[in-house]
Amino acid sequence: LEQIIEINLMTEERIALQKSAASVQELINVLGI
Repeated sequence: LEQIIEINLMTEERIALQKSAASVQELINVLGI
């Protein structure tokens, strides 16, 4: 059970990271940097 919870947390963190990275990339594109 603990391992499953850890894996779920990891995937959620990865999704959050990907979302924030995409937001940063969008900002860079908008600002034209």
